[in-house]
Amino acid sequence: TNVVSSNIFFGIHFSGSSNNVIQANTVYGNMYNGITITNGLNINNKIINNIANLNDGGGIELFGQHNILIGNIANMNNLSGIFLNVVYTNISNNMANNNNLDGISLSSGNLNNLLNNSANYNNQNGITGGIGNNNNFAHNNANYNGNNGIYLIGANNNLTNNVANANN
Repeated sequence: TNVVSSNIFFGIHFSGSSNNVIQANTVYGNMYNGITITNGLNINNKIINNIANLNDGGGIELFGQHNILIGNIANMNNLSGIFLNVVYTNISNNMANNNNLDGISLSSGNLNNLLNNSANYNNQNGITGGIGNNNNFAHNNANYNGNNGIYLIGANNNLTNNVANANN
């Protein structure tokens, strides 16, 4: 387990990287995002069981395809808890609560599975499904958020057994 805190830039940052495992890290108090994988193809990365709280940017930011994001906690970040621009990615059993923007933001991306996530008490939306299509949202909880529990813009998305209560 690594503890990564109080950095001038990112806590953990991969750029144009594939086949990495980022697991069991505690990342907090960084000036930008806690954990970031951007720029390039970013294929087959696994972000598993990390804690990314209290960052001045977002908790976790992931761009790419065929990635896995499982069992992470991203709470009380200045931007979104989890920000995604992904394709063919499994996002499951994550918690993103009390963030200044969205809990989980899928800004764009197609053919993703968002399963069993919790996104509560965020200032904007619990879960945002930007301009992506053909995504599967199932068994997620998005309650007590400032705007919408689950907010989707794209087409042909499937929503099954989600809970969204007491959102403004």
